Amino acid sequence: ASPDEGNYRHDANDKNGTDNDDDDMIDMWKQMAMSPSPAAGGASPTNNEECNDNNNLNHTATTPPRLVYQSPTTQIYRHGSHTGIKVVTIPNHDDNAQRNRHKARIEHEQRISNHLPPSCPTRKIIKVVESQPDNGGGISGGNSLSFHFEWVSGITLEEWLQNRQQQRQQAQQKHPNTNNEAQQVNAEIKSRLRAAIAIAKTLSDYHDVFGVAHNNLSVSNILLETFEGSSSRGSDDGCNISAANLIDLSQSVFLKEHGGGSAEEERAKSAARRADLGGLGRVFQRLFGGGGDDDAGEGNLEHRTMRMDVEEEELSENSSIRGVYDDNKRKKRGKSSTEQKHVIEELPMYLASLISALLVNNNKETIGNSENNNNEDIHGGERYESVRVVLSDLKVATAKFDVYFRPFDWKEASLYNHLPVPHSAFYGRRSEMSILMNSLHSVISFGQPMMTVVLGHAGMGKSTLVNQIKKTVGERKGYLIKGKFDMADGSRPDSVLFEALDTFFGTLVVEGKDDDLKIARMRQRITNTVGFGISDLIQSIPNLGKLVPNDYSSCHMTAVPQQLLHRSKFLLCKLIGAIADADNPIVLVMDDLQWADATSLSVFETIVTDPDIQYCLYVGCYRDEVAAPAVEQMIGDIKSQGVNVFTINLGSFEKESVNTLISESMCLPPSLSQPLSAIIHSKTAGSPLFCVNFLND
Repeated sequence: ASPDEGNYRHDANDKNGTDNDDDDMIDMWKQMAMSPSPAAGGASPTNNEECNDNNNLNHTATTPPRLVYQSPTTQIYRHGSHTGIKVVTIPNHDDNAQRNRHKARIEHEQRISNHLPPSCPTRKIIKVVESQPDNGGGISGGNSLSFHFEWVSGITLEEWLQNRQQQRQQAQQKHPNTNNEAQQVNAEIKSRLRAAIAIAKTLSDYHDVFGVAHNNLSVSNILLETFEGSSSRGSDDGCNISAANLIDLSQSVFLKEHGGGSAEEERAKSAARRADLGGLGRVFQRLFGGGGDDDAGEGNLEHRTMRMDVEEEELSENSSIRGVYDDNKRKKRGKSSTEQKHVIEELPMYLASLISALLVNNNKETIGNSENNNNEDIHGGERYESVRVVLSDLKVATAKFDVYFRPFDWKEASLYNHLPVPHSAFYGRRSEMSILMNSLHSVISFGQPMMTVVLGHAGMGKSTLVNQIKKTVGERKGYLIKGKFDMADGSRPDSVLFEALDTFFGTLVVEGKDDDLKIARMRQRITNTVGFGISDLIQSIPNLGKLVPNDYSSCHMTAVPQQLLHRSKFLLCKLIGAIADADNPIVLVMDDLQWADATSLSVFETIVTDPDIQYCLYVGCYRDEVAAPAVEQMIGDIKSQGVNVFTINLGSFEKESVNTLISESMCLPPSLSQPLSAIIHSKTAGSPLFCVNFLND
């Protein structure tokens, strides 16, 4: 289906053809079925291909064709279950030049289709027949060209958009007072993202695998194979996309021909490749514009969207590209078609940026400046250089939909001059996170205590890394106990550990109200293990008294003199051993150990090396740029007593991690945020703290 053909799925009963036209077509069909297949475009099919083609024709020789579409110059017939016939009528019988142009286009399409492998999703031309003007064997006086092609299943993107529009209108009429508008908009965007991924995947294969530029991309030249019901991805919108097919290869260009080509041919290839990128931008502009018609559904994507102007750059001098653009560009209400500006309105920032970067490929100067650029993965931050990168950005948008399509108030960001980092964001550190998670799983599985040391400069994200295991600990019904030392803290030496335990018990009492059995088991274990020492611990851990009744006398160890240090260590070991068990493992984190005093380090070492404590992972964090010989000595002593110790050394962010941070913070496609993220990485030396401060400043 070429741009003037509309869609395949018109019912035969709705056709505008006449009985005479049908009779003429039957004559044409008989002529095609009996005539040999001519070689076209210098690409002759092999003997096997000819045999397969003849089998296809013989299979349908007894089946008359059925008209499924008709325009003043084009008719499309369904011929059997696997083939079809397209007839192009030449209006002026005496215009041989026009006839030759149509014939050259059809023969070129046959040459391209014969080049493509069977796996390529496109319409394959089987046979081309040229009727003679004087024999009256065709339609409209016999002056026509016909070709027999393999039928491609699916509906055009144009019809798919119209169907989506009708479905939304019916849903609104059925449920006019629905309160889940945001959910409906997100579902619609996800559905269209799946269609965009299928289209980009097919076009990327054309460029990189098959070595062909389509060079005539439009909503009527794209067929979508759909199926109803739920997909493996959890989609249940009733219109899932399985694949996209491209048809009408009459203007396609070979990108990978043997023997090279002249400079002019290389420029033509580059222009065709960029024409596909620009055409993809126009297709996406139509796809995400809200409806199947030019003006239909412009208000359907209002939720969490922005408005941005995109200049319509000069078109390529290639007349075919200009014609396709003129046929498909969207005319806004109240705007003249001669205006040189299009407004991409009411689109999420991610999609608006992606489409804008594709439409830049219409610029003639842009095409000229990139002809000598052979690296397709170089991005200028303003345009795309290959469909493969577009496909990657679309997949990222789908995988992180809640991040890139979250509510975002650009006015507020501009007012306060900052870009908020997404909540619970964590970037990079894959290998470091793997070490930490493996240590946790070993403790949970085998009960043997382990220690993980996390060191790095200030601002490298040591605490953020450790916080990532909180979710896993909670899923295993475990506990995370955290303490942090302060350089200026003048309190008692062991207060940090006591305060960490006091905070833990305070949270446990509040959150454990709905689980009386869990609290009762914890109370029983502490009572049986600690015994008379409970009263002494409550003096330093007040919230412990809310969990365990104080039925014992106290020896008042508030000052923790040297003679009671060993008792303090003993009671803390008993308490932690009572908290941790196979059903409730714990992670004990001590942060900024470089500021810890000798007494606190001694207590922590005693707890880590206690053989009676099981199902406990110890994590110690400290800055390696600060001299901490006492910490290093403690770690060495722990290793010497047989405790497994793993070390994680955090360095600066890589460029990829900074780019992900910038991309998600600004809701931009990762490929388009690379130039900015490269500058920020250079200015901040990859420090996570400095990058975040830059966005928030």
